[in-house]
Amino acid sequence: MQNPNDVKQKIIHFNYPQQRGWIVNANTTVAVIGRAGGKDHGFVAPTILRNVKGMPRGATAFISPTYIKAKSDMIPALIKALEKFGFYEEIDFWVGKYIPKNISHEKAYEYPREADYCIFFRNGHVIRIIGLDNKKTANGQSNDFLLLNEARFIKHEDFVSRVKPTNRGNEDTIFAQLHYHHGTLITTDMPRSAASKWIMAYEKNVDAEQIDLIVAFDKEQRDLVRSVGDEMLSLDPSLSMQIRQDKEKLLKTMRELVDRGKLTTDLDKRFRKELRRLDDVLFQLRREAVYFVRASTLDNIDVLQERFINEMFRDLPEKEFRTSILNIEDDGVDQPFYSTFNDELHCYDDVNYSYVDLFQNIDEMPAPWKKDDDIDKSRPLQIACDWNKRMTCMNIGQEFDHVFKYLNAVQVYDPERIKHLAKQFDEYYKGYPTKVVVHHYDHTAVGEDASREISYADELHNELSALGWQVHDNYIGQASSHRSRNKLFLRVYAEDDPSTKPIRINRTNCKDNLIPSLQNAGSYESRLGIQKDKKPEQSLLVPPQHATHHTDAHDTLYIGVFQNRLGSDEFEADFVT
Repeated sequence: MQNPNDVKQKIIHFNYPQQRGWIVNANTTVAVIGRAGGKDHGFVAPTILRNVKGMPRGATAFISPTYIKAKSDMIPALIKALEKFGFYEEIDFWVGKYIPKNISHEKAYEYPREADYCIFFRNGHVIRIIGLDNKKTANGQSNDFLLLNEARFIKHEDFVSRVKPTNRGNEDTIFAQLHYHHGTLITTDMPRSAASKWIMAYEKNVDAEQIDLIVAFDKEQRDLVRSVGDEMLSLDPSLSMQIRQDKEKLLKTMRELVDRGKLTTDLDKRFRKELRRLDDVLFQLRREAVYFVRASTLDNIDVLQERFINEMFRDLPEKEFRTSILNIEDDGVDQPFYSTFNDELHCYDDVNYSYVDLFQNIDEMPAPWKKDDDIDKSRPLQIACDWNKRMTCMNIGQEFDHVFKYLNAVQVYDPERIKHLAKQFDEYYKGYPTKVVVHHYDHTAVGEDASREISYADELHNELSALGWQVHDNYIGQASSHRSRNKLFLRVYAEDDPSTKPIRINRTNCKDNLIPSLQNAGSYESRLGIQKDKKPEQSLLVPPQHATHHTDAHDTLYIGVFQNRLGSDEFEADFVT
């Protein structure tokens, strides 16, 4: 027969790294965890719920590399994770809107003037959604806790200069008694670039002896609560079994038993004194503690099952599997073709949030290009493609005074072909006022193929024309050698040659195709000199958008735009480094 005092409990699984993370419960926790390893479920959502409960009317900063990333990916994942803990949108919290006036609720100490960038809880706690590319989401804030999600995409200088200074205030409230007040949670998968290695430096700040002490005192406290809980249950079997695990519920129950004369004041005082001693020790230890969690996807196998791991092993290249799944540090491509490419220097975010904020769901945007604040809508778009059976792709760019910008990169997969690529391009740039493109292509787009009635270049021309675009074709002749392209882009990305224009790449639009394609492109020596390693294009283990297809479109686009300014087809500039 069920005890009427027992609340129906939902059992939630935590894997070992998650459990240990919550036992340590440090002021600063850094969790570097493999893909699907449980970052949201095991760290982000529980941290937010702890903060909401412990700091009513307080504020947690939820920090993303870009606001559009938070809005499209992170917040939906957080809402899903909160639901697993029994918290539901527009019942327990409201996203991007104030809580309706007819619903009883508190207001934060520092109440946001705009609701768009916030999540509001009934007890007044507010989650401030901060995109580091959108300055108005973080201006002049004071927060009680910092939560950095997907931190490997966040620059260290942005974290130090723009984020950390907001972790301040409310020292005159009960929050000051909490070890996690003004704490930090950093979550990410394994950092790849040199610019993101700042996250790994936290591991050196971990005091192993301090962590062991926390674990030991935490166990002592849990054992004490369980022992006293058992003693209370022996006095009154009708009590809830939750008092064996829930310290606050046990304290409340003991006070009620004292008031009813079922428990002596002496026992109640002795327990509370011992509990205060342990709380004080743990507060001091946790308040200054830094804890670093390393966990592979395998640590979450009870949730994911072996089938998921086998699929990842089958579908991912070995290097990606080691980094994304096994959580092993990545040393980069052994011999990179674009060895001077630096994603921190050469990539940027530039989003028009006045347009994005008009839509609750970014997939509802009728003209996606309007979110791109880096485009000159008065001028044509420059495009180049790569044609392949597994994938057909396109890079889109424009030249500016001091740089050439890769504005976007799109692709379609087999069995879709050129007409589908043209349609995808047209749908993205629907309503673009200067409906003109310049298509740069080499001999691979006009080569003889008995199975084709028209060339790739002519087919793309016809498809775009049918969609209302004016197409200017720029045939650049025979594709340049890998050796010459390697020499050219070494100089371009090194930015040490005044005869070449630097490149910048829109990170928001190219983060899942062109950027990893450049980073993953390897090279090898042959009798013809340096060659781009094209083997990943044939491997079923490499996602085609991460193979070298996009880099070929990237090369053709830049060479097509600047060919007449680069000199010979071997791109040997007079400038010598």
